[in-house]
Amino acid sequence: MKLNLGCGPDIRPGYVNSDLLGGEAPCDLRKFPWPWPDGCADEILMWHVLEHLPDTYATMAEIKRILKPGGRFVGQVPFCFSQLAYRHPQHVRFFHVESFATLALEFEMELVNASLGVHSVTLTHRLRNMVPFRKFLGQLLLNMWDVVDFEIRKPSKAR
Repeated sequence: MKLNLGCGPDIRPGYVNSDLLGGEAPCDLRKFPWPWPDGCADEILMWHVLEHLPDTYATMAEIKRILKPGGRFVGQVPFCFSQLAYRHPQHVRFFHVESFATLALEFEMELVNASLGVHSVTLTHRLRNMVPFRKFLGQLLLNMWDVVDFEIRKPSKAR
């Protein structure tokens, strides 16, 4: 089973699409435990959802509980120094690229990827993304990045 949690209008084929107000399996992700059994999911996708949930540690515990051994937790969140992080009034958490290494370590999971990314949505984004040496400048100018893409894997064997 693959879960697309907090899907909103982003209904994906091949996934159980779940959102507070809809999808095939409506669920309030702020209330625990979630309605899925232990070890049932091969993949959990949360695209711009984690920053809306008030208890990151309880959320990670549920994710670990419902993932199968070897299962993937994949998602994207606004980068903490991006304007996107502060733009939405319902964002309650902010994430740095290093946040996912910490979460993986504390929940005895494996960090596969945590990388900074950009959007090309507005003219401002597109112009900024054309700047030469953008990755180098991003080390100096905090607003060169928009999002953190991440993948965390539940180990195949218990630790």
